Amino acid sequence: MIIIVIKEPNLENPCAEQISRDYPDCSVFNYKQYTDQELLDAAEGQMLIVLNHKMAIPHAKLLRLAASDRQVRIMVVLEEGFAMHAVNARIAGADYCLAAPYEPAHLLRAVEEQCTILRRLSEAQELVNSQASINRKYTLGAVLGAGRHSVMFLGNVVKTSDTVVIKLFRKSLASSQEFIAELKSKVELLQEVTVPSMVKILDFGNWNGYAYLILNIGKGENLYQVLGKRKLDEHEIAKIALALTRALIAIKKCGILHFNIKPENIIYYQNNFYLSEFGSLLPLPKADSTGFQYWPDSAFTCPETFIDGALFTARSDVYSLGLIVYLMLPVSKNQK
Repeated sequence: MIIIVIKEPNLENPCAEQISRDYPDCSVFNYKQYTDQELLDAAEGQMLIVLNHKMAIPHAKLLRLAASDRQVRIMVVLEEGFAMHAVNARIAGADYCLAAPYEPAHLLRAVEEQCTILRRLSEAQELVNSQASINRKYTLGAVLGAGRHSVMFLGNVVKTSDTVVIKLFRKSLASSQEFIAELKSKVELLQEVTVPSMVKILDFGNWNGYAYLILNIGKGENLYQVLGKRKLDEHEIAKIALALTRALIAIKKCGILHFNIKPENIIYYQNNFYLSEFGSLLPLPKADSTGFQYWPDSAFTCPETFIDGALFTARSDVYSLGLIVYLMLPVSKNQK
């Protein structure tokens, strides 16, 4: 795996120095020392590219376009910034954004996490290349992406050839009886939900040490990707907000919270938007739910997440939904 840090020219760079100490084989270049295409062409295989310079956010967009379908993770490290800067970096095409001030340990943890995701993507591609079949019911197609806890595949139903999305949870989670029991109970409830704006779970189970979910959609785009390509008009924003609200009402009736509402989990597929992601659903209510497998991205999470012993309610999801709507609205002078 190749790690490249691109920094501001002619300046000391603590970020590059820290990564170089812990990853001696990484390469450090100045911004515009080489073109993006030259860097990509010079290396084969998986790459983690860390951008730490003043033009990092627009650079992330150009780099993502140049990388195309290659397994390249882009991490933006900002010397200063707020949650909105991190969100803008994600819209531009970055996979992760870290803004100062941060502890050196946070930087190294983020780098290791991105490397872990790349390894998970490599393992997923090996499953695809082996023409693996899940319990002789589903075949694995293209790898769609990976996160902290799972990998997503485009797949097919063996009997009908219908296209589905297959989500494989990592084996360390699947080996937890508590996680499997909670997942099973929530899936059984969610399978009764018929609201159109919620991605439907068609099947779930265990296979080869993994836990899996079968989802009733094909290859789509998340809200970050949509916003990176075009602006949404007010009519479409209202339509999305209504669809997400209906989905939240439906799962609340099941007695659970989503607790991970963010642009990555809002999927645009065949001209409609859907609420997805089922790994972070919590029983309603559940106090102090800060276990590793439940921790959402901080830019869209509710404030009580950071309070020990907090009690989460449906308002936690409503808060996150409000931030999503705010993100989609056109930027006014007051917002700037």
